[in-house]
Amino acid sequence: MIAFAYHVQDPVIQLVGLPKWARSQEYAVKAKPAEGFPMLSPAENREQVRLMMRAMLEDRFHLQLHIETRQERVYHLEVAKGGPKIKEVDPPVPPAKAGLDVVMGDSRGRIRGRKAAMADLASALSSFLNRRVIDRTGLAGYYDFDVRWTALETPEGPPTIGGLGAEAVGLFFANFESLTGLRVTNAVGPVEFWVVDHVDLPTAN
Repeated sequence: MIAFAYHVQDPVIQLVGLPKWARSQEYAVKAKPAEGFPMLSPAENREQVRLMMRAMLEDRFHLQLHIETRQERVYHLEVAKGGPKIKEVDPPVPPAKAGLDVVMGDSRGRIRGRKAAMADLASALSSFLNRRVIDRTGLAGYYDFDVRWTALETPEGPPTIGGLGAEAVGLFFANFESLTGLRVTNAVGPVEFWVVDHVDLPTAN
């Protein structure tokens, strides 16, 4: 809820200071518009809902937070030499929703996008690499792609899924650029953090 209310792009990285219960406990929020609530575009309506969610979090959870900008190690998502190898498609039409799935292990991986923007890809990679990935591709369109990679079979037998360790990161870097025409490079840059100063369990209904 906090990530939505404050539009935190990568909450695993950028939202800090939460107690354990706040990351694991789930809540259902039911609301209805007040009489006379204006008809808005989907984008404008989403921003109004964000503001109402902030008010609810402050009232019911006593949430207090502040934003800090820190210089951190980041990755840049860039177009590699030779240009992108992924297919540009028509933008999604509401109520259709773009989709992007990332599944990675120590010995194989897959990234599948359906009408996905580069910002979507950067955000998904941030979660996997556990470091902020900033879109520097300059690609403003939407793309379909389905890229997979697998480690070479060893004398001991076929590769097995081992988790998200250093092997997975190494395998990713070894294959991502050649398959997509995009590259991920090391950099240092400003990263915004939403720092939770105080939050309580919600008050009763």
